[in-house]
Amino acid sequence: ILKIDNWEKYTKHDYAKFNVYHTWIEYINRLIGAIAGISVLILFISSLKYINKRPLITFLAFLSLVAILFQAWLGKIVVDSNLSANTISVHMIMAIILLFILFTILSIVSKKSTLIDLPRNISVLIIISIIILLGQVIIGTEVRKFVDIKMELYNYTQKGKWFEEIPNIFYTHRSFSWVIIILNSYIFYLLNKIRLKSIIIYSVYALIFIQIISGIVMFYFNFPFSTQPIHLLLSTIIVGLQFYFLMLYNNRSNEIKI
Repeated sequence: ILKIDNWEKYTKHDYAKFNVYHTWIEYINRLIGAIAGISVLILFISSLKYINKRPLITFLAFLSLVAILFQAWLGKIVVDSNLSANTISVHMIMAIILLFILFTILSIVSKKSTLIDLPRNISVLIIISIIILLGQVIIGTEVRKFVDIKMELYNYTQKGKWFEEIPNIFYTHRSFSWVIIILNSYIFYLLNKIRLKSIIIYSVYALIFIQIISGIVMFYFNFPFSTQPIHLLLSTIIVGLQFYFLMLYNNRSNEIKI
């Protein structure tokens, strides 16, 4: 005989609270994840034809497959942790690592042979920019954690209280935005100086300003719907494009018989 007293309340998630927006976001996230997983699997199968002549391509394709499977497992951990900031940070960094692997493959198979080799000083500056942007992603998840706590505490009827007692990490995040703008403006200047014009670097520069604008909109307009994921998506694209540019415009790496 079943007795109610024998059942324990499931406390990991509160399923009594249904949010249609969160449900759709989670569904779309999983759908995109499945499509990405299938695409990476196809990439690996296609790379097998290079296993003898260019084994690095096959190895990187296999690495991307392992990475996306690991990423799927991390996604489960994020949900189980009730979207804790630490697990989201790891999940985000893993996504960027996967992006780096895929862009490395793309740069290797590129047919361009007239690319100039980036001067060492510009390469170093781009690497510094990538590191700072990765730091911004991690700091951004901590800012998000603070905002989410305030949202839950004051809900959407008291948006004015969301930014009371702002932690120092928020100002750190905002200050590094200026560092990124100045650093990439200097990189842009140096590239123009050596007459290297690339749609990639123009896109990076434009996306950085759009990213800053999205941050301003979030702060001054109380996080309008979808601005957080857009802000995060832009960060990922910027980091990925900078890495791709670094790999692509490097003749030494392209000349290696892989």
